[in-house]
Amino acid sequence: MKVSDWIKQHPKLPVTVQPEASIEAVIDLILTTPCLRDLYVVSKEGVLIGYISHHRLSQLLLAKYRPVNTRRQLIERVVAESATEIMETHFATAHINEELDEVLHRQLDSRVEDMPALDDSGLPIGVINLTQILQITQRDHSHTTSDTTD
Repeated sequence: MKVSDWIKQHPKLPVTVQPEASIEAVIDLILTTPCLRDLYVVSKEGVLIGYISHHRLSQLLLAKYRPVNTRRQLIERVVAESATEIMETHFATAHINEELDEVLHRQLDSRVEDMPALDDSGLPIGVINLTQILQITQRDHSHTTSDTTD
């Protein structure tokens, strides 16, 4: 199955912010959106340029409670004002023409729950959610198992 087929059958749009979004806006969005773990930063044209994880944001906000902070963490905590300043620019993505099996392999190796799916222009068209895949796999397995025991 291609990523594009999965996205058509299981549409889930990524939650995005503009590069100039304030840290406060990013925090508010993550904390007020149920089950949101990741935010994606998109350019004015809608091209995916960055990623902000719940974990990354937690590290930044809770740095004062850690006994040891790296120099980078201290500087970010003091000067970071926008999404661009805290986003990661190297992260796993899927392309709409990739096979879903290949993407899942990369997703498991990368230990990411959500992987954005991009079209040829780099625009995010959906998210491949590992929990959703597990639920569907378990459901299908349960149906197969109950069919053979009947």
